Amino acid sequence: MKQLLRILLAAIGILAIVAVAAVVYVTTFLDPEDFKPRLTAVVEEQTGLNLALEGPITWSFYPRIGVSVEQARAWLPDQAQDETAFAAINRAEVSVAFAPLLRGEIAVDGLTLDGMRLNLEKNAEGEGNW
Repeated sequence: MKQLLRILLAAIGILAIVAVAAVVYVTTFLDPEDFKPRLTAVVEEQTGLNLALEGPITWSFYPRIGVSVEQARAWLPDQAQDETAFAAINRAEVSVAFAPLLRGEIAVDGLTLDGMRLNLEKNAEGEGNW
């Protein structure tokens, strides 16, 4: 029984060391700021919106794995960037599920938007900009 307990504690210790090493690796070698161009390109490709990420992008590891973005604005394709943005946020946090990451997949587990402002308008014909 003592040997089983020792093996179990050793396995838990090894998992803890691997988890800490993974966090150190990610925070040391992967700069989230490097993802800004790719993120803006994906948003434009998927939605047509022109995205400006003006604030920092940071990692989060607790309570869930994810990233947070501060000060982001988006414009419709026909809007100039000197106009009022279609959408603006003070802070967005996206968390991902852990198990799909092990399979190389990204599954959004949660999304928090803080200070979101939408500029929804209708023209004379009643068509919305959304």
